Amino acid sequence: MYNLKLITLAGLLLASQVIASRISYTAYNKSGGVNKSGNWETKAGGRIPDEKDEEVITEIGGWSNGRFSASQNTRTGIIIVKALVEADDKTGATDLNNEAQQLVQQHVGQQG
Repeated sequence: MYNLKLITLAGLLLASQVIASRISYTAYNKSGGVNKSGNWETKAGGRIPDEKDEEVITEIGGWSNGRFSASQNTRTGIIIVKALVEADDKTGATDLNNEAQQLVQQHVGQQG
């Protein structure tokens, strides 16, 4: 009896992972890195419904007035939303990543 419940629960958890794509956000920090010569600040953004992948990729530029673009990593399937403007510091890059995440949540929602 418990085995059946455990198998059912595992199946539901796996199914929930299949129907949602992972998304991350990245912005360039001009003063970051070991040598202060710049680096990318990245934020894991949770998941979005699979059926919204293409919408994010094609529409993020319009939603943001050209401040962000998006692509999907062919190997991992992760949607990467990238800021097209550079931040002067880590705080600015973090703000850009948060702005991108809010845009995605506003337009397509988010899971987990």
